[in-house]
Amino acid sequence: VRHIKAALMENRFRLVQQPIVSLGGGSQKIYDVAVRMLDVQGKEVLPSEFLPAAARNDLLLNIDRWVLGAAFSFIAKRNPDLLFVRMSRDSLMDNGFLVWLDTQLKATLAEPQRLCLQFTEEDAARNLAPMKTLLQQLRQRRVRVALEHFGTGRDPIALLNALPLDFLKIDGSLMQGLSGNPEQQTRIRMIADAAANYEIQTVAERIEDANTMAVVWQLGVQY
Repeated sequence: VRHIKAALMENRFRLVQQPIVSLGGGSQKIYDVAVRMLDVQGKEVLPSEFLPAAARNDLLLNIDRWVLGAAFSFIAKRNPDLLFVRMSRDSLMDNGFLVWLDTQLKATLAEPQRLCLQFTEEDAARNLAPMKTLLQQLRQRRVRVALEHFGTGRDPIALLNALPLDFLKIDGSLMQGLSGNPEQQTRIRMIADAAANYEIQTVAERIEDANTMAVVWQLGVQY
């Protein structure tokens, strides 16, 4: 906790970007961003090493705001078509989040439609009323919204009826061994079809080989 607080005070965090690629072709510049903490020697510390401690000690909101502030700077400088930025449950439940967001939008002049805030399926399902309210407010600001790690909950399809989302990111665990697993393929197609009915676009997480990429494209996944 001491190290996390010091890193926040000394601005020792940085963003890394991973491209999200359209399976239907096209040259859109879409990125998924993740955060790294730098220790006092300047070495990267992965989120899995510091986020659990941050969560236990009410520091996630501070990290979310650092990440979002850096994301706005990235958008203002680089003009990506879309930037996916993870938000924690703490930001979802924070009453001051929208006021802070508006201040950042004005200060950075970042175009809000280039930002896609993503929350986990689990956080959305467990906090449905605040998620609906936040989503409506973000829509008014032209900020897009995604659910990540989608498809592993008890009734993921029911969420699509409740929340007017822009993107679903289908959980990476469902991609493992997908090309040889007809049952898993049926599950992915069901998610892709349901999303298409609600005009929600789909992204497959953690695609690690060309075979799996070809399969998810055949199943109707867009990115």
